[in-house]
Amino acid sequence: MVSLEQVELGHSLGTDQKADGGPPGPDPASRPLWNRDRPALAGGPVRGEEGSGQSSLRPDSRPVPDYLLFSICNLLCCCLPVGIAALLYSVRTRDMNSLGKTYLAKRRSKTALVLNMAGTAIGVTGYTILVTILALQYTHN
Repeated sequence: MVSLEQVELGHSLGTDQKADGGPPGPDPASRPLWNRDRPALAGGPVRGEEGSGQSSLRPDSRPVPDYLLFSICNLLCCCLPVGIAALLYSVRTRDMNSLGKTYLAKRRSKTALVLNMAGTAIGVTGYTILVTILALQYTHN
């Protein structure tokens, strides 16, 4: 049985070209483990990545959410260090959206969201502990 990967690499065709007629890609087994799940870089950067010069943003697609307002609220109200990092990733997401680099925008957006959630959790936990300590101190006096 022939796998889809073999067909794409031209192994089952008996040629040194891919099924779509393009040049053969590198053997996936020879690529590092951390890079095997990404598309092969046979002709340069993947479409939409930095340095490719190509835009993967279609006119009908919506921009990736940048969580900028969430980052600003997190910065001011919850956790300053994590809020700063989340704000930086939110701005980078907005930049990648404006450049049309959807792949990078999605990665930065996800990081901004995770940082915002972590900062909110830290802030809520900190405020809860602070209120509890103040309440215990007030009741003992």
